[in-house]
Amino acid sequence: MSNYKKCPRCDLNYILSDHDLCMVCKAELHIGDVKLLEDEDDDFLELCPVCKTSYILEDEEMCASCRANKLKTVFVKEEEESDDNWRTFLDEEVTEEEEILIPLSEIAEEEEAWDDDEEEFEEEQAEEEEDDFDYDISEFEDGDDEDDDEDDDDE
Repeated sequence: MSNYKKCPRCDLNYILSDHDLCMVCKAELHIGDVKLLEDEDDDFLELCPVCKTSYILEDEEMCASCRANKLKTVFVKEEEESDDNWRTFLDEEVTEEEEILIPLSEIAEEEEAWDDDEEEFEEEQAEEEEDDFDYDISEFEDGDDEDDDEDDDDE
């Protein structure tokens, strides 16, 4: 007959038959004076008040997963409200006072003015820019210096 059995809590560690839990489980449950590691951080941790499963720091309101779920629901609610506002805007009837009719001739005149402004701007830009190929060719010698350099290398 064996003197050892598996720990009923973790089912990992072997304990003597007359013991109830292994040393690791006793330390986790704070049973007795057993401390495997110094848990200084445990003093500052609390259970999440929303899900009651995750640990959080004292200054936090909820764990990261609960916070993400809350933000997600808030975002969905805002989206629904904005959709409702848009639908009510579309459903509103426009009265004749609110309607502003602009004759096509005025629109055409405005477009022509914009085109004129654009052409003037392009002309100004063209005058300001220097042409990359605008240089005096007489600055260079008539002979081809590159061929001479290659001939010197061969000798």
